[in-house]
Amino acid sequence: MEFKEKLRLIKKESGLNQIKFSESIDMDYGHCNKFFTGRKPNVDFLNKLIKVYPDVSLRWLIQNDWETDEVIYEGQKSSQKYLMDIVEIQKQKIESLEKQLNHKV
Repeated sequence: MEFKEKLRLIKKESGLNQIKFSESIDMDYGHCNKFFTGRKPNVDFLNKLIKVYPDVSLRWLIQNDWETDEVIYEGQKSSQKYLMDIVEIQKQKIESLEKQLNHKV
C-alpha cells in the first residue's frame, strides 16, 4: 500500500473531509493535498500526523511500498517482545528522520 493510500485510509477513519483533515493536523490544505496525490512525506508532516493520530504506526506509514504491511516473526514471540520490537523499529526510524532533518539544516 502506498503512502497516499494509507493517508486516505486515516482520513476516512477520522470521518473528516480533506480540508478538515488538513486543518486537524495544522497544515495548509494545498500543501497537505500534495501528500494525498503521491508526494513522499517529510518529517514535519509525519510529526504533525502522529501527534494528532498517535494510534497510527509510524513504521506502517513510512515503510516502502514493496515491504509487507505486517511484521512477520518466525517462531513464537511473546506479545511484550513483539511490542518492544515495534517500539525499537519506530525509535530507529525517528532517529533516522531526525538525522536527515538535522543534516538538511
